[in-house]
Amino acid sequence: MQLVDVQVTLHWLELGRGTSDSVVGAAVVQCLRKVFEEAQSAVLEPMMSLQVVVPESHSARVTADLARRRADVQQIHTRQDNKVIECIAPLSELLGYSSALHSLSSGLASFSMELRAHRRMSPHDEHKALKHVTGF
Repeated sequence: MQLVDVQVTLHWLELGRGTSDSVVGAAVVQCLRKVFEEAQSAVLEPMMSLQVVVPESHSARVTADLARRRADVQQIHTRQDNKVIECIAPLSELLGYSSALHSLSSGLASFSMELRAHRRMSPHDEHKALKHVTGF
């Protein structure tokens, strides 16, 4: 079962005098983390189908950059003097990709992408994402 855009509503809370907002926030996060761990939940990330058209002279740099972005290269073929790189990559790794591709290819490459599916994150990447969102 997938949970998307989970919202939690607290209907009643009784606090002692002098209880800070940060203590309440930390307690809520701990409770939610425990609920999701016991439910054996997992974080899913959007995966994008990505097609990059790049001059052959710049293709090695672009391919290396895609590997660094956790892209799974499916196919590379030639179209005229260009390489067409077809891959699947996490959307989170493609933020700012337009500028990066422009720099890597001296402005000669182009790309298109579309949502392909959602995939379970690796435990390491899930931990990094949760730490980024929650701060711990």
